[in-house]
Amino acid sequence: MIDPHGEYAAAFKSNGAIYDVSNLQMPYWLMNFEEHCEVFLTSSGSARQFDADILAKCLLAARAKAASGRRSPSSPSMRRSLTC
Repeated sequence: MIDPHGEYAAAFKSNGAIYDVSNLQMPYWLMNFEEHCEVFLTSSGSARQFDADILAKCLLAARAKAASGRRSPSSPSMRRSLTC
């Protein structure tokens, strides 16, 4: 059970595994770029776009690293324009 607010852990702790913010790990690719911005960016206005540009470069680098040579980082699927 995924229990991000800690509402069900006591009732279901003997019936399975409880996942919350302390033990749930998700791969970066599970979220789209807008969701990444919502989670990681706290700035607003032009500063938010500047931070979003940095985040986009980091996510693209992570994707390229994960690809481990399966495809080139300059392939069309890797060169999207990202804004949030």
